[in-house]
Amino acid sequence: MATCAAIKSDSTRCQAQAMNNDDKCYTHSPATAEARARTNRRGGKTGGRGRPKVRVDEVYKLADEQIEGLKNRTTDPRKSAIMVQWANCKLKAIETERRVIDQAELEQKVAEFERLYKQRRTPGTDSDYPYGSGVWVG
Repeated sequence: MATCAAIKSDSTRCQAQAMNNDDKCYTHSPATAEARARTNRRGGKTGGRGRPKVRVDEVYKLADEQIEGLKNRTTDPRKSAIMVQWANCKLKAIETERRVIDQAELEQKVAEFERLYKQRRTPGTDSDYPYGSGVWVG
């Protein structure tokens, strides 16, 4: 397969594989610009759905430390139980935050759909005519 024809900012040629029916890769093709922009808006949210993975990793780390401490008998089980309760509280907060972000994204999408719907229903536009023909049939 051919390599990408794009020249990178450091003046070297891109070494990625070109897409079918295009002389550029996904990253450099103008045809994929909109899809890349959509993907980039979600960038940095490696945990998915808006929650940073780092926060969940902290809980995993705490759990591993507590398990190891209980095995070695270096951790007081009563203190460990309290830490687990706080970890559960933290996980619930992360889940709540994720739901809030999901809700905000849905509200934004609904508002956009409503705006598009109203725009299409505005009198004097092609939406008054079936099939956008400009001629009323009916």
